[in-house]
Amino acid sequence: MIKYYISLALFNIVEVTSIVLYYHNYISLIIPIACVIIYISLLAFFSFNISSQFYIPAICSGNQKKKQISLTFDDGPLREYTPEMLDILASHKVKAAFFCTGKSIKSNKVIAERIVAEGHIIGNHTWSHSYWFDFFTSKMMVNELNETDKIIKEITGSKPLFFRPPYGVTNPSLSRALKKMDYTVIGWSFRTYDTIIKDQKKMIDRILRKIDNGSILNFHDYNQKMISILPELINAVRNEGFSIEPLNILIERKPYV
Repeated sequence: MIKYYISLALFNIVEVTSIVLYYHNYISLIIPIACVIIYISLLAFFSFNISSQFYIPAICSGNQKKKQISLTFDDGPLREYTPEMLDILASHKVKAAFFCTGKSIKSNKVIAERIVAEGHIIGNHTWSHSYWFDFFTSKMMVNELNETDKIIKEITGSKPLFFRPPYGVTNPSLSRALKKMDYTVIGWSFRTYDTIIKDQKKMIDRILRKIDNGSILNFHDYNQKMISILPELINAVRNEGFSIEPLNILIERKPYV
């Protein structure tokens, strides 16, 4: 979190200086107010951009010397769609990483067991994936992560080392929480917008324009559209000369301990 602390120190210097100058009638009150607004806006921007690594070191791509990529899926497992996605991955001989919530695993243990049995990775994606997770205290965050680790260990026999924050949002509270853990934080190379883009061809074309060596692609297995998109996407990526590798191979890190 060095970048954050440096920015905070610089902001304090600028803000105190502007207040002093205002007090002596050298500048308008608008200046110190504008400094606060700009700084808060920058913090929000970095919070929503995990690749900035502003608060937390995160891996957002793999080995860029090899024409390889990885597929990752968030928020499952779900009985409605995950089994079909697993069928597709199996038929195409692709191994992916599933960043699962603890509550979804609890409701769908058989599917989680299948994910592991078929050679995919399960990573920690918090217990609740609450909309308010980013406002939790560090202690609450640690509790969620520990509970999710516990249920993943019941499935895999090992503690997960890969963690992806909900929505890819990071902040000082999460940074403090992760200091007590031993995770490799996983981001993504670019947003696929799989939950937003409705046109299948448009989405695949966009991915092919942006994909590069070492890309980590992020999708969601609660998204029904992925069932029809996934086979075409896998073929399109391979036709571009990319191999699809397990995440641990792509980033050369252990997924469990």
